[in-house]
This record gives sequence, C-alpha cells and structure tokens, in this order.
Amino acid sequence: MFGFGRKNHRHIKRRQGASGRGRPEGKACRSCICLTESTENGRYIVRRNPDLKILEMGIAPGSLIQIYQNQPKEPNLIVGVNDLRLVIPRSIARTIKVK
Repeated sequence: MFGFGRKNHRHIKRRQGASGRGRPEGKACRSCICLTESTENGRYIVRRNPDLKILEMGIAPGSLIQIYQNQPKEPNLIVGVNDLRLVIPRSIARTIKVK
C-alpha cells in the first residue's frame, strides 16, 4: 500500500544442516573424524550421517555411540547405540563423522 511491500524481493537461503542452523550440510567440523578412524572401546558423538538407512537405525547426529570392534582388515564395524548393536559396512562408516 505504501511501497513497503516485498512482492518482487527474492530471498536467498543459505543451505544449512538438518537442524537448520550452524554449518552448511556438506562441511563437518575440523576436529571430527571418520567412524573408520575411531578406536575400539571408544565413545563418540555423531556429528554427520548422510546415510538414510543407518540414520533410521538410530545413528543420528547428536547420538552417543560406542565402538566395539574396529579392525582395519575386517569389512565391517560393530558399534552400539544405547542397547542396540549394529554392524556397519566400512564403506558407509567412512561417510559418518564423529567427535
């Protein structure tokens, strides 16, 4: 009415993570490591998990996981989330970032 409308104004949204704040989705923090680089009997917090199937199993960003078996010559890792034990292929574990 008075010329203050934004009818033709385009908003450019910055692509952000799942929470809608913080870093863009593609970048992880500098102190994060891949799940394959973790040590056995270590506890870590998940920072990034792009795999939907593993995400539905309970390994979501912010969840606490414990590594039970991580031997470089084995094709799988054994991790625990709460009372659940999961076997994760090493190829997928490379994409999961933990801190």
